[in-house]
Amino acid sequence: MIYKKVDNSSSKSVVKNAKYLDRKLKNSKNALLLHSVSLEHNGESIIIDHLLISRMGIEILKSKNFDNQEILIGGDSALIIDSRHYSNPLERVEREKKILENFLADKLTLGSNNFWFIDSKINIEATVIFSKDSHIINDKLPAGFDIVDNYLSHREEKISKMNRVEAFKVLVNMLSADTIQEIALLLSSKREYSNDTIQSEELVAS
Repeated sequence: MIYKKVDNSSSKSVVKNAKYLDRKLKNSKNALLLHSVSLEHNGESIIIDHLLISRMGIEILKSKNFDNQEILIGGDSALIIDSRHYSNPLERVEREKKILENFLADKLTLGSNNFWFIDSKINIEATVIFSKDSHIINDKLPAGFDIVDNYLSHREEKISKMNRVEAFKVLVNMLSADTIQEIALLLSSKREYSNDTIQSEELVAS
């Protein structure tokens, strides 16, 4: 179920990865997928490439595309591409994560999770995803990075391998269908997506 498609003003990397994710998730009843989400909060503005919203929380995806170029992810997570150094993309995506967290904290009122010792909160994770044609020469990708065609399978694998403590933390803060619908409306244009359209969709746990 996809509520916001990528538009022509988006970067090449966003368009390529959006098309792939759209194709893989178009029949999903487990998640909402939004692209090129503009957000302003407390004087700061960002554009988030992709947002995957499910009962388990929100995943921010930052797209990168370097066709037919060798990419080395350094120990400081900076990118080295054809001997040129680029800044660490995780720093930017972490900034996006913080702004989104603050925005939702101001706009949403989360109900109690019935566990007084655990604060109700939305789990937000962030990943930098490279397009399929990117040539990464690291033997193993550092934490926080993935290739778009591996991302979804790695996500499912991570969920299946959760230990009891991790699974409990996810369970007690699982988002309701109403909360997912509210987030979708906050982060997308209400002129494009009506309440009736969103409420008609079935939302189940990932």
